[in-house]
This record gives sequence, C-alpha cells and structure tokens, in this order.
Amino acid sequence: MAARLWAARLTRSRQRFWSHLEERALAQRTATDLGLERANGTHAASRHPEGRGNGRRPFPRLTSYRVSALSVGLGLVAWELYARNTETFVPPFTDVIVAWVRMMGSGELLAALAVSSQAFVLGLGLAVIVAVALGLILGLSDTIDHAAAPFVSALVALPSVAYIPIIMLWIGFGLEGRIAVVFEFCVLVMALNFRAGVRSVDPDLLEMARAFRLTRWQTFRSVLIPGSMTGIMAGLRLGLGRAIKGTVTAEVLLVLVGLGGLVKHYGNTFRIDSLLAVVGTIVLIALVLTSLLMRLDRRVNRWRPRVQDTGA
Repeated sequence: MAARLWAARLTRSRQRFWSHLEERALAQRTATDLGLERANGTHAASRHPEGRGNGRRPFPRLTSYRVSALSVGLGLVAWELYARNTETFVPPFTDVIVAWVRMMGSGELLAALAVSSQAFVLGLGLAVIVAVALGLILGLSDTIDHAAAPFVSALVALPSVAYIPIIMLWIGFGLEGRIAVVFEFCVLVMALNFRAGVRSVDPDLLEMARAFRLTRWQTFRSVLIPGSMTGIMAGLRLGLGRAIKGTVTAEVLLVLVGLGGLVKHYGNTFRIDSLLAVVGTIVLIALVLTSLLMRLDRRVNRWRPRVQDTGA
C-alpha cells in the first residue's frame, strides 16, 4: 500500500514538472511575441512620425533574401564586365557556366560529387556521434572537463592539416583515410559547442528535475537536450563547413579523387573556367546545406525568446 502511494505521489510530481515546463515555454513565446510587436510598433513610429506620409513607405522594404540575391547579382555582373574588358586569367562568368554545363552533361561532375559525398557523409556522421558524447561528458562533469582541458587546448591550437601525414601512415590513402580527415576536421569544434550548450542549460530546471525525482533519461530527454539545442545547432553549422573543407582537403592532399581531385587537376592544367565551375559547385552545396540547417535551427529553437528587451 505504501509503495502504491509513493508511486502515485511521484507520478503527480512529474506531471507538475511537465506542466511547469510547458507554462514556462508558453510564457517565453508570449514574451517573444509581445517584444516583437512592441519593437515593430516602435520602428513603425520612428519611420512614420505623425503628419508624414500617412504611414506609406517611400521605398518598398527589401527582405534579407532579396538583398542577398541583389548583392550576388551585382557581383556576377561586375565579374563579367571586368573579365570581358581586361586581359587577366579570370574567365567571364558566362564561360564558367558553359564549363559547368559541359561537365554536368558529361557526368564528370556528378561522378566526382558521388565520390566526395561518401567521405563527407560518413565522416560527418561519425563526428556528430562522437561529438555529442564528448560534449555531454565535458559539459556534465567538471572533473573530466578540467582534466581534458590541456589536451583540448593542444588539439585546438594544432592545425588540422598537420594530422594528414599521421592519418596517411596509420590509416592509409583509401576511403577510410578520407573519412578520418573529415572526422578530424569537424569533431572537436562540434564537441566544444555541444559542451557549451550543455553548460548553458538553466540550473533551475536541473534542480527542479532532481526535486521531482526525474530519471536520468527523462532529465536528458526533456531538460538537457531542449536546453542545449542552441549550442548543438551552432556546433552542427560549424561542423558542416569544416566537414566540407576536410573533404576537399583530403581529396587534394591525400588522394586525387572527387571534387578535390578535379580542383587539383584543373588547377594544374590552368583550365580556370572548369576550376571555377568545380569551386562554384562546392560553394553552392555548402550554401544549400547551411540554409537547410539554419531553417532547422529556427524550427527547433522557435520557443526561445529572440527579443532581449521587451520594453517596460
């Protein structure tokens, strides 16, 4: 009988804890909405004082995407005009597009992309798994964090390219070696950001989790993961860029395959239009993946307030 009463009391305590978390998230979303409304009202009042223009803007508002597209378009036009009117090794942008279409039509670019994606996906995936584990261990244990600090500082100070000869000797030149290079390029920066995310979790929430006798799995799933999501997403964004760099670096310095092999080949043969077509493909892939990750970041962190000063 006493065991049943204790279990019922523990269940009610956990239910109150979940209700408190939901109320807190709702309050933060409400504060965010109020802050955005007040900020928008203040900006509108400053743009349209009384007696001027009846609230109409003299110029249409440009979104961030339109501004970015406009700046890219102007840059490409300037590139085309400069290359057409000067004697340089820089080919016009239209020649780069022609080279890109030719390489896509022959299948050369797609085949290289398929080869590069293997090391990229496997290396990044393995790095995420290891970085999550390291970030949790370093973030939750002060003793381990202090003990690992000298080694982490040494690894951060050493350039990533310096590990490539060691990887060549220990692992080899094949796919395993390229995976190791990608892993080494991005695992540490992600682990440090995951650690910072775990350290940024509200201590009050952890204290409430202990007070309401949540299990370790419940605390991990409902407190640590949501609270550290900002650091996790920041680490993923940085790790993504580092993984792309590691993929190309491994293919240029370790073995001439994939997109990095094309960069090395066309650079050595001075086919600048094809070289820039490959480089542009790498940049485009990085931009698309980063944009998708930022969209995911906004979705998973939309409950967090984005306005620090909501007004009095």
